[in-house]
Amino acid sequence: MYEDQITVEARHGRGEIDQSREYILGDSGAHMRLYRVVRSDPATADDFLSQYRRNLLGSAASRRPPPTDPRLLRIWDGVSMSATKRQAEQQRARYRRLGMYMAVMDLPVVRFRMERSTATPGHFTVWGDPGDLLQCVREVLLLT
Repeated sequence: MYEDQITVEARHGRGEIDQSREYILGDSGAHMRLYRVVRSDPATADDFLSQYRRNLLGSAASRRPPPTDPRLLRIWDGVSMSATKRQAEQQRARYRRLGMYMAVMDLPVVRFRMERSTATPGHFTVWGDPGDLLQCVREVLLLT
């Protein structure tokens, strides 16, 4: 169980202050709570594959051409997450193919690179090994 919550400033990838975020401070350090739409309960490492890795592993028919913009290609190599449950629910409503569950994630801030990477409010890109991300799932909720 986490003992305290502190508010710190999340920084955009370019270093400027982006928005205030709540971090959870516990015995193992600060964690950022984020949410990801996933396909299964329990979640699997496949739920945390970037589009780049999905292209490498998928069949030729399922591959999408990579973006030509270097900034978008960098984001394509990460995993999209939302700052709030509501934002994850809205994302699932727009893109039903993403899955019908939501993984509640407590991500150690020193272990993963995370940044507000698009103009979409509350959208974060997280870079990390799918197995390591899977270990950070606190719970999986059914989305209706």
